[in-house]
Amino acid sequence: MSVTVLKWPANRSADAVLASLRNHPIRDLSLRVMERRAFEAVVWGMPAVQFQLLYQAVARQGGTWNEAAFWSPVAQWKKQTQAADPGEISFVAFFDTRLAGPMVLELPPDHGTITVSIHNGWQVVLEEGRPDDRSGDRSKAGKYLILPPGYDGATPKDYRVVPCDTWRGFALLQIPAGRGDAEDVAKAVSRGKALKFYPLVQSARPPPTVFLDAAEEVCDGTIPYDLRFFEALNRFVQHEPWLARDRAMIDMLRSIGIEKDEVFDPDAALQSVLVQAATEARAWLDGEYEAMLASPYFPKGRWAIPACPDVLAAVRSNFSRQGRYRIDRRAILYSTAFFGARHLDDDRFYLLAIRDADGADLDGGADYRLTMPPAPPVDLSWSVTLYDRDTHALIRGADRSSRGSASRGLKANPDGSVDLFFGARPPPGRVGNWLATMPGGRFQILFRFREPREALFDNSWILPDVQKLHCQKPQ
Repeated sequence: MSVTVLKWPANRSADAVLASLRNHPIRDLSLRVMERRAFEAVVWGMPAVQFQLLYQAVARQGGTWNEAAFWSPVAQWKKQTQAADPGEISFVAFFDTRLAGPMVLELPPDHGTITVSIHNGWQVVLEEGRPDDRSGDRSKAGKYLILPPGYDGATPKDYRVVPCDTWRGFALLQIPAGRGDAEDVAKAVSRGKALKFYPLVQSARPPPTVFLDAAEEVCDGTIPYDLRFFEALNRFVQHEPWLARDRAMIDMLRSIGIEKDEVFDPDAALQSVLVQAATEARAWLDGEYEAMLASPYFPKGRWAIPACPDVLAAVRSNFSRQGRYRIDRRAILYSTAFFGARHLDDDRFYLLAIRDADGADLDGGADYRLTMPPAPPVDLSWSVTLYDRDTHALIRGADRSSRGSASRGLKANPDGSVDLFFGARPPPGRVGNWLATMPGGRFQILFRFREPREALFDNSWILPDVQKLHCQKPQ
């Protein structure tokens, strides 16, 4: 049995604690140790599992490594990933350099409005090209070279070289879908399918990139807080090298049945422990998520920034700061969003609400109104999207998940303000300003600002809280 360090409660003597332990069979103590270790495995492994789950969801539809998947319809709830943006067409190119060696990602010549980010298996952004990037001539095709861990071979010129510390990872391309109608969606898809993704060894004659439209079926990459979490974590551990910062987890995972080059086959007792730990981790993460959102962005309001600045800084540096490894905050971030950005404030900004103006949870069976003041502080666009509060994915079955400045049929008030309505049914005459909820569950609202202006940061423009609409009784 591994050595366990006990912390004595302040109000009990060491003798009293030891006496209580003697009354517990050693097996019970071992199970409690394993449960705590399983709990920590959930927290530590969250971003790796989220990545693994998205790949598995695509693989169920026929996708595989070193190919690209995309989702063609906008506002399509079947893309069940945390905080998916219905206002963009997403292309995800999954790579496995252990299979193919260095991989080339080549963007089309007209990629000036495409945001591209390359991630390792822990979802750390290794390289990012944004529409406001002036580091090079973006009228030319951008070429990225993704290198395997420890690669020491020669690299050709004219590439942005991206060393990766995991064998697997992904490149995410986000393409604006304009007004979201069929014509604009088709244009965005066509632009995305002009990308090239191929092994470096085939660069002389690159093969055609294989694309999978994953929008026809439910693509469920949401976090399962049960045995499936540990099965996904095991698959990741089996394939990836151990990073130096994570080596303390090797024995922790071994004690719950996850060990490199060994089969993960927990017996009934261990399965029960793992499921209990995952359930407790979910409750803890949810409580920490609510605590994080308790600090309002506007004075006395309900809107909050959906991420902690310190963990965002850690993600930007690939957790390179000595003496600090914010895995708790990282778990909160990746349990609620499929996160893909190094930069906030300059080109995109997010505010989230989980409660109405009175402090009550947003209820899918109630009706609400959000009145956005005139002159929203953006140079590009704004949008509002509804998500399931429990899964943080788009609300299942909802025909429309997002409205924004580019949406067809959105009507402004005479003073320039915009009323947005949330509920199971649209209010009469306001379908263009309505977003669908589902009775029986909670939801949350994410407000996206693209290329925000200073008025958002100095509070000279304030987004009001969401108001619950109370039906009047007949006289």
